[in-house]
Amino acid sequence: MPESPTSTAATAVVLFGASNLTLGWSALIRQLQGRLPGSLEVHCLLGMGRSWIRPSRYGLRVLPGILQSQFWDNSVRDVPAKVLLTDIGNDIIYGFTVEQISAAVLETVRRVRVRWENVEFVMTRPPISSLQSLSAFRFAVARRVLFPGSTLTMQHVLEQARALDEQLQELGWQEQLTVVEPQAEWYGWDPIHVRRGYRDPAFAVMLAGWSSTLQAGECPNSRVLRPPLPSAALQIRCGRERRVPQPVFDHADLQISAW
Repeated sequence: MPESPTSTAATAVVLFGASNLTLGWSALIRQLQGRLPGSLEVHCLLGMGRSWIRPSRYGLRVLPGILQSQFWDNSVRDVPAKVLLTDIGNDIIYGFTVEQISAAVLETVRRVRVRWENVEFVMTRPPISSLQSLSAFRFAVARRVLFPGSTLTMQHVLEQARALDEQLQELGWQEQLTVVEPQAEWYGWDPIHVRRGYRDPAFAVMLAGWSSTLQAGECPNSRVLRPPLPSAALQIRCGRERRVPQPVFDHADLQISAW
């Protein structure tokens, strides 16, 4: 008996990032379902202020670094995989060097390639044009709101962001990743978070870097699901370890796990 279209067209989607994936979750899931046919198995590593390299705190919550997450211990199906690498730059604020951040992204790429044979990558560059338009006042406000306690200067952050941008472009060329440049109009007073009204267009541009991505309205999926923002498998809240069974959302057309 032939398999159903849902099972034969299954795709793993792996999302590595931080706050833009978190704030834009609804738009992201909408774009994924609207532009990728068949069933989706989504693995997301996100969270406000998420670091690639170390545990990161936001409010009362601590998440492991992306490289230390339980994602790497999770078994995966042998299906085509599409990977998005975004929000690369928080580790500048945490004091890591450009070389350390670039090495962490490269390690992520190489680990993913061990897990899947058929994998496509899209990586976004830091929002350099948005950062360069910052005034000293806007930088001070953004630093205080987004990274309270940080004492880094605007000059240092800009220099590190430009250097990281150059390294990521080189990494993209060496590893044959599709590299996307964020558009200046995506951002407002907040220099690193895509504005609400631009989240759908921004994710559409990112997803278009994968092959076989459909145009809006072409996807044959009969139903658009609206899963809530997922809770990570392991996190610390108020000093207590909290474990959440995965997947947190399980439907025939869409499965979501957070790590």
